[in-house]
Amino acid sequence: MKYIILTIGLILLSSCGNNNERKIIPEFHENELSFLHLRSGYDKSNKWVKNPDNIILLHETFKKIGYGNLLTNEEWEIDHNWWLGVNKSLRVLIDSLEITYEDYQGAPKYYREFWQRRINEGNDEIVYRVVSEIKQIHFNNVRVAFNPDLVNDTLYNLMSFEYPERELSEKESNRLLYYLIEIQLHNSAYNLVSGENMKFSDTKWEKEEVEIVKLLKESESNLRPWFVDDTK
Repeated sequence: MKYIILTIGLILLSSCGNNNERKIIPEFHENELSFLHLRSGYDKSNKWVKNPDNIILLHETFKKIGYGNLLTNEEWEIDHNWWLGVNKSLRVLIDSLEITYEDYQGAPKYYREFWQRRINEGNDEIVYRVVSEIKQIHFNNVRVAFNPDLVNDTLYNLMSFEYPERELSEKESNRLLYYLIEIQLHNSAYNLVSGENMKFSDTKWEKEEVEIVKLLKESESNLRPWFVDDTK
């Protein structure tokens, strides 16, 4: 889940002509995604990700993608996880969390406090289910089916263009561009086609930028885009 990353789009300025005049590039409409904050990593203060229904939504979506596509084998095994803030590998964490759930009060401090927080948040049963299924899937090589009714299709589609980590072909990049327009992530679409997102700066688009921009709806809401301007 660590790859759910990147945030905040900026007001874009560009130079034009030889007289150093500057024009304001308009902001475009961007649907507000409920899970957008996860793009930056886990935020302990955010209550959305602590809701049992949302935990299941993420888990079922990740099962459809494949947990093995989200993290490499090395990342499952590395002893120090800076993004979790613990000196334990994911394998150890998952195994130990499953073991300690039933008798968490007698468990070592880390696991005791972990389960106490989950109980206080009212999501301990769901988290235990997720932990157990991840262990079955990734460490015991057991096939656990995902529930298609609980998958977030938008999250799945967006992530399918990025994971497993790979370079998109120009055909795939163009398909992503039109998908962003379809789901009204227009600021993200603009950042792609304008070269404001470095990953797509050399992509050959099927249409000229000016033609794509005609398909985008302007907005003054200035919501954070999924694909940001990372060139500034």
